[in-house]
Amino acid sequence: MSEKDDSRIAASDWLYMSYRRARKKDKAAQALARITPNMKVEENKSYFDRLMLYKGLKPESEIMNDKLTGLELATVGYGIANWYLYNGDKAKAKELFQKTTSGKYWPAFGFIAAETELARMR
Repeated sequence: MSEKDDSRIAASDWLYMSYRRARKKDKAAQALARITPNMKVEENKSYFDRLMLYKGLKPESEIMNDKLTGLELATVGYGIANWYLYNGDKAKAKELFQKTTSGKYWPAFGFIAAETELARMR
């Protein structure tokens, strides 16, 4: 595995979300423990921002805004919506999944995953 912070950031983000969805909070916390605010982020800023949100170090309003590109909206939007979902706020999750799929960057994994979540909610 690469020792670049970007690789650790991306893997930790998806690992954290997977553990949270599986209701394994202790393992999710372990995935977050390796993430620090001073990591060198070159490519995975959206994932890093999500991790900072999960750790309580960045507010949603700082990373989810109208200045996001289509890819950033798909990435950030899905992650935050998913965060609301596994924290029990299904209505807010649905709202953000809908916002995520209102973007134009449909090939992004976050966009596709948000579509899947919306289909599950029907």
